[in-house]
Amino acid sequence: MNKLIQHIKNLVSISDSHLSLILDKVVEKQFSKKAQPPRPAEEEKRTKAFFVKSHDKIEKVLLVDILWVESAEEKYINIVTAQKKLRMRSSLTKIMNQLPEKDFVRINRNQVINIYHLEAFDEFEESVIVAGHDLLIGKVFKSRIIELIDIIN
Repeated sequence: MNKLIQHIKNLVSISDSHLSLILDKVVEKQFSKKAQPPRPAEEEKRTKAFFVKSHDKIEKVLLVDILWVESAEEKYINIVTAQKKLRMRSSLTKIMNQLPEKDFVRINRNQVINIYHLEAFDEFEESVIVAGHDLLIGKVFKSRIIELIDIIN
């Protein structure tokens, strides 16, 4: 450390007390960054969000709040949360590319669900219940849902 201080002094004309003050602040900042515990994954999920232009407003949507996304009229999709349904101009394919694939799964041609809001899976009826809503599963998409959920016999 003394060699570093001497080297800095040689490069810049600075008093010992001023240099000491600067170094103390640098060291303090370094240690304070390390002292902060990393944010848990669940906390990060709650804070991850994107903005949606729906009608004439741009609204923030937290990923964790999304129940499902569905195709609407031509070139539009609906993002469904517990509080509201936002309509935006996009395709289901485009929005799926922006959503984390470990959290969102396509259940049929027209719908993608947030796996964290999945309440039940009925293999016989080929449907899922998300936030109290019964949604049909396409046969092609059934195996992906089974992959993502842990089934205890």
